[in-house]
Amino acid sequence: MTHRILLAFVAVSLLGCPPDIVEPDRSGPMAFNVTFVTPPGGEDARTALPFSADEMEVEIAIEAVGYDRAVMTDYTATIALKATPAQLLSAPFVLVESGRATTTVTVARGFGQVRIWATDEGTAETPGTYATGVSPVVFFQFPTIADVQRSDSTITSPMEHTYAHMRGWVDDEPDPRDMRVTAVTNDGFYATDLSEPFGSYNSMFAFTFSRPDGITEGMQLKRLSGIVEEFLGFTELGFPDWEINEEAELMVPPPARLPSEIACDSNEMEKWESTVVTVGNLESDFRGGGECADYVEFGQWPALLLDRRGNPVECGGGDTRISVVNINTVPSFAFPECENFSPPATRTLSSLTGVLRHNRFASPSWILEVRDCMDFPENARPADCEEQLNNPLSGPRHAPQWAFRDIPECEGHLTHR
Repeated sequence: MTHRILLAFVAVSLLGCPPDIVEPDRSGPMAFNVTFVTPPGGEDARTALPFSADEMEVEIAIEAVGYDRAVMTDYTATIALKATPAQLLSAPFVLVESGRATTTVTVARGFGQVRIWATDEGTAETPGTYATGVSPVVFFQFPTIADVQRSDSTITSPMEHTYAHMRGWVDDEPDPRDMRVTAVTNDGFYATDLSEPFGSYNSMFAFTFSRPDGITEGMQLKRLSGIVEEFLGFTELGFPDWEINEEAELMVPPPARLPSEIACDSNEMEKWESTVVTVGNLESDFRGGGECADYVEFGQWPALLLDRRGNPVECGGGDTRISVVNINTVPSFAFPECENFSPPATRTLSSLTGVLRHNRFASPSWILEVRDCMDFPENARPADCEEQLNNPLSGPRHAPQWAFRDIPECEGHLTHR
C-alpha cells in the first residue's frame, strides 16, 4: 500500500500542476430567436408558395437569447441577415437594441425550404460571437427552366452564381414539367421544358466538363440542378446534377422553327437560347476581310438569312446574319478556299438545324451549332453522311460514347479508351 501511495505521488509530481482552464466568454448571446410577425404562408410542401421573381416582404422579430435562456436586455449590436435559398433584396443587417429587433425583409426567387438567418458576425473593431438563429421554414415551389433563364439582359442572368433546382416530371408534385434532353455533347447536354412553348426561355445547357454518362437524347428528367453561370453571354448550368425518369419512354421533340425576322433582335433571340431550332433559307456570306481568318481559327462561318423570295432579311437597315459551326461534327461541309484566305464560293441551304447559342464577342453573336449531318437538308448532306453517323467525330461540342469509338493507331502505338 505504501509503495502505491509513493508511486501515485511521483506520478503527480511528474505531471506538474494542471493548466489554468479558460472559461468561454458567455457575455454575448448564445442564439437568436427569429419569428414571423405575420406568417407569410407556405407552412408545408402541400401549401408551397409559387416561385416568383417578384419581391415579397416579410416582417420578422428577433430576440437575443443568453446562456441562461433569457432575452438579453443589455445586448445591443448590428447583426447580419441572410435568406437561403433565396435572394435577399433588403438591407443585409439589422440593429438589435436591448435584445430585440423588428424589421421587414424583402426576398425574391426563393425555392424549396427558405429560411431567414440572423448571425452576430461582429465588425472589424468588435469580434462577433457568431451566435445564430433561423426563422421557421417557408416552402416555395421549385422554378422551371424558364423561371431561371428569363432575363432582361442577354449577357447576365438574375440568378447568376446561384444554385438552382429546376423541376421536371414528378407525378406527385403540382405542375410537373415535361423536361427532355434534346442534345448531348462531349461536355454536357441540352434540356428543354416542353410544358412551355418554344421561344419562352424554356431551354438550358448543363455543362458537365466531359460527356455525361447515361444521358441520351429524348430522356425525361425529374429535376435538373446546378450553379447558374454566364459564359461569354451564354447561360449554362455548372456542376449540374439531375435525376432521370426511368419509367418514361424516350421522346425526341422535333426542332422548333426559328422566326428569321427575330434573328437581329437579341432580346427575342435570348428566349430561344439552347433550343434545337431550324433556320430556313440561308447562304454563306464571307463579306468581311477577317471572316476567313475566323473560320480557320474557330470553325464558324457567317450566314445571311433569306426570306421566301431569296432576299436578305432586313435588320435595322442592314442584313440579318447568324454564325454557323459544323467543323467538329460535319467537317466535310467546308470552305477550303479560306485556308488560302480566298473568298469562298457562296453556298445556299434551304434550311439548317442546330442548337442556338450566344457569344457576346462573336460577330454575328448568335451561333447555330450543327449536331450531325442530318441537321442539313437532304439535298445538301455531304456524301460521307452515313459514315459520319456510324463513326461520329470528336470535337469541342460533340463526341460519341467512348465505348463506341474507334481510335486509330497513333505513331505505331494502338490507343485504347
